[in-house]
Amino acid sequence: MRSIDFSVQREMLMLPLSGKPGPCPRCGGALQQTYATYLIATRRGKQMTDSMMSGGDFGWFCLNCPTLVINENEVNNTLGIAGGRWDIGTDFTVLGIVNLGAIPESKKHIPLGDDGNPIPLVEFTNYRAAQRRGGKARKKSKKHRRK
Repeated sequence: MRSIDFSVQREMLMLPLSGKPGPCPRCGGALQQTYATYLIATRRGKQMTDSMMSGGDFGWFCLNCPTLVINENEVNNTLGIAGGRWDIGTDFTVLGIVNLGAIPESKKHIPLGDDGNPIPLVEFTNYRAAQRRGGKARKKSKKHRRK
């Protein structure tokens, strides 16, 4: 199994998979399923609900190009489990990968997101911060409805 560099920005494709996704939809290269930590935002209609970090192996990383295929069904399952503790809306977006390796050793004792220890988010190239603020961005990220 090849090591994945979580600091690399990638294009994210969200697909409702059952089983392995096959080759990379962008370049045809091999995909590798790898556990990673993601930042997920949820909403109900136009109302933002909670955002959360969640670790899971629902991502398939292309070994040839900067592409990540995320299994929408597995994210739905993860959100269903978290539903008792969080205000989970009906829609969600995976905002990016939380690069835990970027946290300095001197700050590992400080909770992520606290003052002095921001979340080391590696945003997807097809989902930019401008979209979260309602501004224009190059590409629109598809919003996904929970099942």
